[in-house]
Amino acid sequence: MLSSGGKIVASIGVVWIALCVLSAWGKTASPLIPVFEIEDGVVLGILGHLFVIALFVERALEVFVTAARPERGTLVTDVARAKETLAETEAALKADEGSVPATTTQLKNDFAQAKQDLTDKQADLDKYRDETRRIVQPVSLAAGILVAMAGVRSLDTMYSFPDCATVPAYFVALDIILTGGLIGGGSDALHSLVKAFTDGLDGFRAKAKS
Repeated sequence: MLSSGGKIVASIGVVWIALCVLSAWGKTASPLIPVFEIEDGVVLGILGHLFVIALFVERALEVFVTAARPERGTLVTDVARAKETLAETEAALKADEGSVPATTTQLKNDFAQAKQDLTDKQADLDKYRDETRRIVQPVSLAAGILVAMAGVRSLDTMYSFPDCATVPAYFVALDIILTGGLIGGGSDALHSLVKAFTDGLDGFRAKAKS
């Protein structure tokens, strides 16, 4: 969850983007309608291109996050050791089989303590992952928008404006926001989009043949 300050900043950013888009739209007396003129295979090629770029962004962010939050390695190691300790204690408890009551009681206490330690270590790792995710998501979106502003686009390769010498500003703004969101959403989201697109095409072709 965003803090109150974060929500204010996010709201200001959304309003600013909306005002820029509306301002650009208003400068066009009659906004032109783009024409879709591209084959299905090219669409998949564009999505594949964005998928590769999203992978680059993810790996780059992973390097920065590892440098900024190096405690991940320690937390993962602690969880692995806690699992090993729990497994060893459980094996010792089973091997004892209640032969010595005092020893059995101690092993049961050790097992309960090892189980609690694993729960605590896993909770620390989960907390770290949640905090990191909250940090990475807005940074990833900002990185995606910067990449789109640098020239990586999706809509302008699929649509054209036959009656316009240059692409309208409102369309460029929309393309940057959409492409930035796709890249910032990560490779998994793009992979799901590609799968949904291909499944939709297969279903459409199957209906056309029947």
